[in-house]
Amino acid sequence: MSDKHRMDSDYNYYFNREEYEKSRYKEPSTFKGGPFRRNKTLLITLLDISIIVLIITVVLPFVRKSYEVPDLNGYKVKLTNYCMEEDIYLNLLITNKAKDKAEGALLTDIEFRMENSDRSIYINDLLPLPGESLTYRTSFKDDGSETASAKVSIKGDSIILNVKLSRK
Repeated sequence: MSDKHRMDSDYNYYFNREEYEKSRYKEPSTFKGGPFRRNKTLLITLLDISIIVLIITVVLPFVRKSYEVPDLNGYKVKLTNYCMEEDIYLNLLITNKAKDKAEGALLTDIEFRMENSDRSIYINDLLPLPGESLTYRTSFKDDGSETASAKVSIKGDSIILNVKLSRK
């Protein structure tokens, strides 16, 4: 027996609409769990962002400290340089952070030195008054050095500042 659609009579196809509707996935009208249970990538993205923010807030203060001006017994010290023709000029800025009046004048010892030179320049001078700054300057002939340094001694403590020379 053959039907008009030329289907084999040994195969029968049954369709039940109720079973079909039950088998289809329908999102529940009241889904418990919020947006994070529905979308796992949203949860992973928010966790990644929170970890990055945490790392930045913990690591950044330590990295920023390395670029700040050093402190030596209540004085900020900063070494800068500039080059003109055959000369290299070094500037050491010392700022007194104290707000109160000074008992007396204090002295500082400064030693400027170039990387490739045996020659040093020594300065023994007064420190700035509270709330003020003083700049100590010197110059060297350009000998091809890549860095210059200044050793600063205040009240018995010393610090060595290095600066990379920038030539134009």
